[in-house]
Amino acid sequence: TLFRSVKAIAKFCKLTKMAVRRHLLKFREAGVVSMRTERRPQGRPAHLYSLTELGDAQFPRDYLGLACDLLSTLVLLDGDAKVKEVFRKRRRIMTARWKPQVTGANLGQRVCETAAILTKYGYMAQVAPSGQEAFVLTEQNCAIPEVAKCFPAACEEELYFIRDLVDAEVTRLSHRLAGDCQCCYMVRAKPRRSVRVRPRA
Repeated sequence: TLFRSVKAIAKFCKLTKMAVRRHLLKFREAGVVSMRTERRPQGRPAHLYSLTELGDAQFPRDYLGLACDLLSTLVLLDGDAKVKEVFRKRRRIMTARWKPQVTGANLGQRVCETAAILTKYGYMAQVAPSGQEAFVLTEQNCAIPEVAKCFPAACEEELYFIRDLVDAEVTRLSHRLAGDCQCCYMVRAKPRRSVRVRPRA
């Protein structure tokens, strides 16, 4: 982590040291800057400042652009089938990670837990009951809009991922790629299999 003194920051920003100290105080209160004290052989200890992880996160990032570029390159090298295989593998890895968290729960609990898992990935998912043993799972946000536009396989595997976790019938009711404002899924319990009783001879 790079630490700078008030003097160095003031020189770089072409501000007075007093103005820099006022800004640094506000930044520290907001949690975007940290301070440490460095003792020196002579004179007063120096206060040095650096960005925190929260502060560093304020700068622009292009993770989606990088992901799209990498996947596009993969298409050029190995074709569309390879990209679908990548998304399928990712879905299976995610399922293996989260499946134990829903195992043993009833359908309602599985759907709510799946929504919580999706929210951790940035989808802001919510659940509403829709009749007996049925729920509507709504994603208020898409965490990977640019990737989904370029590679619809991402949306296909998202549907399968939800099916894997809830262990129920899942159908998509609305889809952002189709022009809807959100992605929405109907989750219904699987129909119970009837047991045939053989007549006695």
